Amino acid sequence: MAQKIESDKLLVKDVFSKWFRIPEYQRPYVWDTDQVTELLDDVMQARNSNPESQYFLGSMVLRKKNKEDGSTKYEEYDLLDGQQRLTTLFLITAVIRDLTKDETLIDTCNKTIYQKENKYDSIPERLRIVFDIRKQVREFIDEFVKTPNGTVNEDGLKQKINNKEEDISIKNMSKAILTIREFFSNNHIDDFFPYLRSNVLMIYVAAEELEDAFRMFTVMNSRGVKLRNSDILKAENLGKIKDNTKRLEWAKKWEETETFFGEDFDNFLSHLRTILVKQKAAVSLLKEFEDNIYNPRSYDRNTKTYTTPPPC
Repeated sequence: MAQKIESDKLLVKDVFSKWFRIPEYQRPYVWDTDQVTELLDDVMQARNSNPESQYFLGSMVLRKKNKEDGSTKYEEYDLLDGQQRLTTLFLITAVIRDLTKDETLIDTCNKTIYQKENKYDSIPERLRIVFDIRKQVREFIDEFVKTPNGTVNEDGLKQKINNKEEDISIKNMSKAILTIREFFSNNHIDDFFPYLRSNVLMIYVAAEELEDAFRMFTVMNSRGVKLRNSDILKAENLGKIKDNTKRLEWAKKWEETETFFGEDFDNFLSHLRTILVKQKAAVSLLKEFEDNIYNPRSYDRNTKTYTTPPPC
């Protein structure tokens, strides 16, 4: 039976009516200050040009899962692509909450960030975005994003940035928060935030099967979404590990290697492929891994044909 593919366009305020999880196999939060500033400036410029217009922010690729929290059933979406923008929107909301004195706006921001517990209605506390990338990242979100006035702690954020041993996601999130705070020292929240919530759009596609979701992830990469080859390979490899504990273990190893090589990680994987195949690459990194590592074939000089060896 064919699996249903879900797709829709949503205003930012409706995006944050859903529940998201950034899986352990996802790449870190890597946006730098230029990308955060560009998002803020683009939204502000769109608002100033025409306050009634709509602005398209980007897309998300998701895996939809049915979850239970006590007696409560809900839908949660694994973020396969789009986490950089969504996380930045999350951080923007926390900064605005901590800068404003408007109680209605504070309440709106808090509801966007997390759901408060209500034991009388059996409603559990739940973050709008669960960060499964690393334990340290979850702790950072609790301290600096979920907690009221967490983003005001500029000294604590600067310490995170200057700590050479700190997780890369935490360093970049700290930089992003400081950048957002600086932006609103020169721009009015009441001009920016209503437009962001009610005029800025994102689109998403979601599938229930992990394989289908990863396929969409790959297709969107080939259509121009800026994903690295290593992101696709990471998703394909870790997606094959069914055991959650082992997948988390290998996700951490992958992330540590990725952090070590930085922007040269794709080159590292290309060299690794060369070592395994013992010949120079002839096509793209993804195609090389698909043909020569995932599905290796041997060439018969007599028949001049390629054959795939039987599975082990």
